[in-house]
Amino acid sequence: MPRGLGQLTNLQTLSTFVVHKDPLSRHSSELKELNGLNNLRGHLEIKNLRHGKDATSECKAANLKEKQHLDALDLRWSFKLGGVIASDDIVDDEVLLEVLQPHLNLKQLRLEGNYGSRLPIWLLSLTNLVRFQLERCKNCQYLPPLNQLPSLKVLCLLRMDALEYISLGSGDSNEFSSFFSSLEEINLQFCPNLKGWLRRRDSSVEVNSDSHNFVEITEHPLLPSFPRLSKLDIFRCPLLTSMPMFPHLEEYFYIENSSSKPLQQTMMMNMATPQSPTSTATASSSSTPLSKLKSIQLTSIEDLETLPEDWSKNLTSLESLKIFSCNRLSSLSPGIQHLTALQNLVLYNCRVLEPVNDEDGMQWQGLKSLLSLNIQNLPKLVSLPLGLQHATTLQSLEISNCENLTAIPEWIHNCTSLQKLVIKGCANLTSLPEGMRSLTYLQTLKIEECPILLQRCEREAGEDWAKIAHIPELKLTYPESDAEVAEPAKEQKKQRIWSIFKKSRALNA
Repeated sequence: MPRGLGQLTNLQTLSTFVVHKDPLSRHSSELKELNGLNNLRGHLEIKNLRHGKDATSECKAANLKEKQHLDALDLRWSFKLGGVIASDDIVDDEVLLEVLQPHLNLKQLRLEGNYGSRLPIWLLSLTNLVRFQLERCKNCQYLPPLNQLPSLKVLCLLRMDALEYISLGSGDSNEFSSFFSSLEEINLQFCPNLKGWLRRRDSSVEVNSDSHNFVEITEHPLLPSFPRLSKLDIFRCPLLTSMPMFPHLEEYFYIENSSSKPLQQTMMMNMATPQSPTSTATASSSSTPLSKLKSIQLTSIEDLETLPEDWSKNLTSLESLKIFSCNRLSSLSPGIQHLTALQNLVLYNCRVLEPVNDEDGMQWQGLKSLLSLNIQNLPKLVSLPLGLQHATTLQSLEISNCENLTAIPEWIHNCTSLQKLVIKGCANLTSLPEGMRSLTYLQTLKIEECPILLQRCEREAGEDWAKIAHIPELKLTYPESDAEVAEPAKEQKKQRIWSIFKKSRALNA
């Protein structure tokens, strides 16, 4: 930053202040230039904060506590090459955080790359704080009781390597009386040692610094509930098995490379009977858990083997369900029939999933609102679910890389609303049904990397051409290897490679 910024005493907007890596540089501003800029407002990001006790006086001179008009503050420390962190740096970084205390009016705070093992107590004085993000603070083991922040709506904990628990319970029967009363969104990512949200002090032993004086909270009667949480994102937290319950989620629940236990705990809770002395949410509502939730995405959940029917009965407002790479998931269960509001369903790369186990078609018959179905990499799929013919609202169907799929069923003509059909990488699919002629609303058909089927769909020469000639947009694409043919047949072969879009009128002309 240029020298002399400190003289701009009326400055109101300064989006970023970059601390020079060389504190002795004669050509760059020092952090103390911020001292008198107390008219700054809006968002301020301070980058490349230095580690070590030598930076303490510099940080204190920034005088952040007097900047009462700032709404958002980002404090980002520089990263040391090699990742070696000295014990002195851990202690010094905790001191640095103490002297970087902002004004009480602050609404958003982000701390990134600090080496301290704990956060400063002044954090709890930020009663107007709405959003708090903690990122790459690799040694942080303890968080202050964040539930004491009455305005907190968004909490993000990202790449917190040492963090095992988020809250330390006191054992007081009133400790959950106002449990995160305003929190609406939680984002937990890359926390490899995070085991649970709450660790309670064990009153049966003498209290000291020994970690054995704490016990994990895993049983339902001890779990509180978030009263207003609407968005929950858990990404790569493999040890996280215990969380407060989140029955009132409305927007989305995203979980990847983590345990499904927190979801199970919430799904199975009895909303009519309070489970704990807490139960702000439980006492205030008799609705079933997650009955207002609109979107769920489950990715690489190794302990997920089926979707219990009890879960599906709760999800009466669910509009989007996406399941990716759940290698043990074998069944969607009959409960799928209860997803009457579901509009978008994606099943991807689930190696043992057999979505077709409904002999009477009842499982899929309840999908009265389904608009889009995407099925990819399901080696167990041999035919489309029989009940899918009752999903008369279906507009888009995509099937990719299902090598054991041999036929599109004749009842496809019942899908009268279908507008887009994509078939890709299904090598054993040999023909299209006569029912294709009845799909008068079908606007787009794409067939890729299905060599046998493609030959049957070639204009005039193909046996299935008449079934699809009415479709306005066709894209019929051979595998790349099939397009590599020797001369003089190469030019002739081009006539068979349909990797273009054409209107049916042009094709018939």
